[in-house]
Amino acid sequence: MANHMNVKLHIYDLSKGLAKQISMMMLGKQIDGVWHTGVVVYGREFFFGGAGIQHCPPCGTVLGSPDNIVQLGRTNMSESEFKDFLKSLSIDEFNASKYHLLKHNCNTFSDRICQMLVQQPIPSYITSLPNDVMSTPFGKMLAPVIESMTVAPEGGMSVDEFNRKKTPNETSNSPLMSIKMPLDLFNEQKVEIKSKLDSNSFDLLEESYKYASQDSNSTEWSIGRFHIRSIISALSKIEDSKQKNGICSLLTNCLKMEETVDVLLDDPKEPIKDFFSLKDPKVLLNPLINATSSVSLSDKVMRKHAKESIRSVVSGLLENIDCTSSASKLAYNLLHSNVHDDEYENCLEIGSALIENISSSDFIYSASDEDCLTILRVLDMSLDGSSSVADLANSTEFHSTLQNVSTKRENNKDITEMCNFLSAKLLSLS
Repeated sequence: MANHMNVKLHIYDLSKGLAKQISMMMLGKQIDGVWHTGVVVYGREFFFGGAGIQHCPPCGTVLGSPDNIVQLGRTNMSESEFKDFLKSLSIDEFNASKYHLLKHNCNTFSDRICQMLVQQPIPSYITSLPNDVMSTPFGKMLAPVIESMTVAPEGGMSVDEFNRKKTPNETSNSPLMSIKMPLDLFNEQKVEIKSKLDSNSFDLLEESYKYASQDSNSTEWSIGRFHIRSIISALSKIEDSKQKNGICSLLTNCLKMEETVDVLLDDPKEPIKDFFSLKDPKVLLNPLINATSSVSLSDKVMRKHAKESIRSVVSGLLENIDCTSSASKLAYNLLHSNVHDDEYENCLEIGSALIENISSSDFIYSASDEDCLTILRVLDMSLDGSSSVADLANSTEFHSTLQNVSTKRENNKDITEMCNFLSAKLLSLS
């Protein structure tokens, strides 16, 4: 599905206004600026210079904020297609060795990118600048010097790093968020739980408890479909919150092993549908975090149960403030999936719920630094996947919220930097 991401052109005057002041005297014609451009899409700014194709956060080079921003429209090209396109350009057409300040520069690159993304060129006053300058006597005199110069604004990273992001072959087993729930929660409630289940069902829970108590790195045996079915059935039958929490801790600990996640997902009777039907985020979120605790696992869950998983996150963010920490962890895992059939909608749902949660509650102020940083990172990922998240944030007082968070967490460099980065990103996407 297309992402329909906003595409913007950032225009910088490298002369900082000097060209406008002296061009008539020096060249005999008016030149309003010495233009450098970068194309902003997918939450990054892309540009070409003496170091080849590079990228950075919007406004992230030493040039600072652009002198002008041109809204070019929305692109139907997916992020993965764009990465492939950039890779092909970097190999030959826009390899660093091909850079030429006058004939093949940042603006040539921006024009090429915009033609591909939104089928329109960048403003002609930018692309015609070299000819305007070199057609003057003074320009011709300076030609040998100018042609030996390069421009490579500091602050960018090689496009190879962008292309390496979330490569399936490299990250399929990468660890994501996981969670620990004390198994004692089950042990403390098992007498009451036993009284409400038939003996066979409880025996399966007991075996599951022994399995979950093993070291995950040296398990000697595993549980099967009937065990998982019994745990989920018990969750639906038992209403007492402490007992339900005990069973939830049992399922959460069982799902820390990938083999158990496979059992849950591959069971032809589909007990996971019964699990999602419980709808209570207090029950759903923690087991799902462990069930998506690597990119490969997240891919499996998103491939089969994306809508239900996203709905659990949204429910946790909006319906129960106590679930914000778990909901943001699950969102982090789900958005790292390489399965992107509905990426735009998923990011929009999660990002919208996150903005509402942050704006209407005090959780982000009272949360641990780790939880706060996770929430901000999930928001960043949502912005990358859906431009509408930025539209929503920019229509509220969200910038001041980020500033408040940064001020309150001023002793945590990672959080303050993330808040500043998100503020700049939202500004570039406005």
